[in-house]
Amino acid sequence: MVWDTALIDFSDLLKLFWECHDPTQGMAQGNDTGTQYRSGIYFTAPEQAAEARAMVAELTTARAFGQPIVTEVLAL
Repeated sequence: MVWDTALIDFSDLLKLFWECHDPTQGMAQGNDTGTQYRSGIYFTAPEQAAEARAMVAELTTARAFGQPIVTEVLAL
């Protein structure tokens, strides 16, 4: 799958990301466990990193998920 920036911008992609999984589970999603199920955002540009980290901070401050967010934000 290829992300097409003409169809969805990074901000909208991040919003979808937060809606599609549980960012409070470290190495699991539901009953699936293991490192391949970790929550992560992998950026290709410094602007993406800043936007992702800002959104993590915003959601953390708002306590949006009731538990700490463990999503990693790392360079691809």
